[in-house]
Amino acid sequence: MLSITGWRIGYIIADIHLMKELRAIHDYIGLCAPFLFQRAIADYLENNNYGRDYTALLRKKCRRGYALLKQNFLAFGFGIPDIQGGYFLWAELPGVYKDGFKFALKLYKKTGVAVVPGENFSPNKRNYIRLNFAHEIDVLEKAVEQFKLFF
Repeated sequence: MLSITGWRIGYIIADIHLMKELRAIHDYIGLCAPFLFQRAIADYLENNNYGRDYTALLRKKCRRGYALLKQNFLAFGFGIPDIQGGYFLWAELPGVYKDGFKFALKLYKKTGVAVVPGENFSPNKRNYIRLNFAHEIDVLEKAVEQFKLFF
């Protein structure tokens, strides 16, 4: 709900003899949020309307970002499914493009805009890209302008 990703990311390089013990420790610190993070979230929620204001702001931001991208990408010839929530826009490539990976590379080289090929999430989505519409609106507007230059 609060968009706090990345708090549980890490890696360990260790001797094989230590890995059994490290896996046991990982079960307690990697598969659940550590106490410090739980305490930080509890304090934030207690002091900030239990996340209601943030959630309302995020929903408004996402609706606006989705609408901006959908309107423009439909005009570019993409197929855009309706969604009920989330942060990502699935965009079916316009007819002349069949490979999301090649499209993403070409787009990045020409404009500096990065998108994620659909095949990273499903082998059936090779002709799709995925975009995050939860960015600030000025970032999304710049991306749309770069897409206009691409097409």
